[in-house]
Amino acid sequence: MKRILQVDGGGIMGIIPAVFLAGLEARLLEKGITTPLYELFDLMSGSSTGAVLTAALASGLTAEQASKIYTEEGVALFADAVHRNWRFRRPWRGKYRRKDFVEEFRRHLSKGTLADLHCRIMITAVSIVDFRTHYLKSDDTRRPSRGGPADAEIRVIDAVARSGLSAPYYFNPVDDPAGKQVWIDGGSFTENCSAEECMIEAVDRDWHEEGVRLLSLGTGHEDPSRPYDKAAKVESWRVVRDYVNEARQRCVPRQFERIDRGLAKLAPTLQYHRVDIEVPASINALDGAEHAKTYEELGRQLVEGQAEAVEAFLEVQ
Repeated sequence: MKRILQVDGGGIMGIIPAVFLAGLEARLLEKGITTPLYELFDLMSGSSTGAVLTAALASGLTAEQASKIYTEEGVALFADAVHRNWRFRRPWRGKYRRKDFVEEFRRHLSKGTLADLHCRIMITAVSIVDFRTHYLKSDDTRRPSRGGPADAEIRVIDAVARSGLSAPYYFNPVDDPAGKQVWIDGGSFTENCSAEECMIEAVDRDWHEEGVRLLSLGTGHEDPSRPYDKAAKVESWRVVRDYVNEARQRCVPRQFERIDRGLAKLAPTLQYHRVDIEVPASINALDGAEHAKTYEELGRQLVEGQAEAVEAFLEVQ
């Protein structure tokens, strides 16, 4: 059986899945299961903050160590107003300076390339040159047609920057002259959750012949619906704002619907378990560092409510 870990994007709300994985890891250790998560899974996939978390795990960090990147360093980075270009200078630039995040993450992530990671990984990144979501794969040695290194040769920190440190408004795009691409956040289009692509990847690798268990972790969601009388009065600018905000979350149910109605019917051995939790709209913020403690609590709630089921689903022994 093949196991896949997939983690959504969501900025600092990545605390939620990070704390959940740390709790799951602690439960396994209590049972005498010392296998690191990067050995437990055959593929890890992430978009945006999910790319940061999965890259940290594939670099050899424990889930507890990876969670501290969020609950300690990440919170400090987002909370420090010095990093906010729009407030002090250069308001036409991204809200945060990417180099501060890169310097911090470089301390924790593998110094090598994607091929050097302990676990096979697939990270999403969006190009605004060809307007496609690209899937950077650690074992893909093919040279891109536009030039530049193969995915396997990309440095881990550079792949993470393309996927998780380039979100519009928050950061500047990542210019890639070697590959003739300009990258923005991997969750900017429809792949903030890459679960469907993970299943397709599994079929492409013939993993469905022996069975696949996909653990999909969200970063919190809110109910986007509103009463008809309020919807009828919404102004155009708010519709545009809501469209951008909700596209990240609405792709999730559609992906799992397609998996259920299509892929899983063709290959019943493809199974998934989704772990996520509803959050109030007031704290659903990609850079809401002031809500970090609440996100930690939500992650612990998921451990209490879902960890046992996840252990059984993954058949960890």
